[in-house]
Amino acid sequence: MATKNKKHSALRGWSIAFGVILLIVGVLSVYYGVNNYTPAEGYYGNGKEWKSTDRFYPYYADMPTLTLKEGQTKLKIMQITDAQLKFGTFTQDTQTMDLLDKALSVVKPDVCVVTGDLTLSLFASGTVDYFCKFLESRKVYWCFTYGNHDSEFSLSKYRHSQIFSKYKYCLFDGGPSNIKGESNYFVKVNNSEGQLLYALCMVDSNMYPDSRTGITEMVYDEVSAEQADWYEWNINGLRGYKSDLQTMAFLHIPFRSYVDMYYDIQNGVVTKYNGFVAEEGWTFNNPYSGTKIEMPGIFCQGGNLTADYNGGGYTLYDKIVALGSTKTVMCGHDHLNNLRGVDKNGVLLAYGRCCGYHTYPFFKNKDDMPIFHGIMRDVLGYKENQLFFDLWVDPYTGKRMEKGVTVAEVDLSDDNYGATEIYDLSHGTLSEGKIVKEYPIETN
Repeated sequence: MATKNKKHSALRGWSIAFGVILLIVGVLSVYYGVNNYTPAEGYYGNGKEWKSTDRFYPYYADMPTLTLKEGQTKLKIMQITDAQLKFGTFTQDTQTMDLLDKALSVVKPDVCVVTGDLTLSLFASGTVDYFCKFLESRKVYWCFTYGNHDSEFSLSKYRHSQIFSKYKYCLFDGGPSNIKGESNYFVKVNNSEGQLLYALCMVDSNMYPDSRTGITEMVYDEVSAEQADWYEWNINGLRGYKSDLQTMAFLHIPFRSYVDMYYDIQNGVVTKYNGFVAEEGWTFNNPYSGTKIEMPGIFCQGGNLTADYNGGGYTLYDKIVALGSTKTVMCGHDHLNNLRGVDKNGVLLAYGRCCGYHTYPFFKNKDDMPIFHGIMRDVLGYKENQLFFDLWVDPYTGKRMEKGVTVAEVDLSDDNYGATEIYDLSHGTLSEGKIVKEYPIETN
């Protein structure tokens, strides 16, 4: 009898455990279903469609606006990129938030621009909301454009936009619902009298192409032709309000032109630059020529798609060069790169400094949490210099790098209109309350 009771007790215990597991799975399924909901197939954006024949004024009137103080002639922008927050309040996220808190206190920017990968989290909803409340409490205006990880797991871009809409200081707009991407929008920068001085362009560089075969494959989507046409329409419309208007563009994944600039620097064609490329390079097998092409560690739009060598990765960049309004492009994505330079077409192409402590480099050195090194290297494909902080160094000086933020200061005065200085600020110097400009570059 005792044995029979034990069997019943064991069976009852397993039944309870199985029921609890089913409950947890059910709750998580509902959670992820709700957070991944979007009311339309494809791209929702702001729910409004755009046509090239539309009148520009209604769009201009509704455009997010940043108004400067009376007499202000310099715009200070703080770029936040690749935070990849997991929870916001736990583990290494606390270091990331400490960095951002100190940066806001020291820099006192007019606006922050988050260039994607704000989160890489199974619980992104609460994490995004936490970040929004953080910036809201500091009363700083901010913009956001999507990276390849933001909506990868548990929070659709539509649900992102619902969270953003609750906050006064968030200048986000989902952009047209009938073109690729869901953070395509301009922010006009006005003086205190409402006159247009400058504009910021946010572009969704999208995520992964349909041909991507695995999560560790370094292949990325690109800005589409329809996005480039939308950009041109906006620039032409804005020039109706300021004929010599200059703009700055922000996106997550770099253009293919970053690769071109890298080679032009090596060949002495581009001489005005700073920073470096520390990501490890890769080999591309060109299907058209049958040759192998050695690529620098710049994981650009188009990646190693076959279309890449038939014009891919340049669609929006070519418009930028042709129109001549956007003088600066800022991206993130490649955490170990901080290259910035004025390319042969006169466009300042710049990486922002990675700020996230929950992303690579992950460990202080090889003695730090060694049990995870093999998993990160063998399963997820991370390289040595992506794993360890002590290998993230300036190749020219040997100086160890730190997480940080990037600042762009734009002169809006009549005498020096559009002149821009870009520089990094590291966590260590910000903790001391200092502005020590690292890897500065200026344009006139």
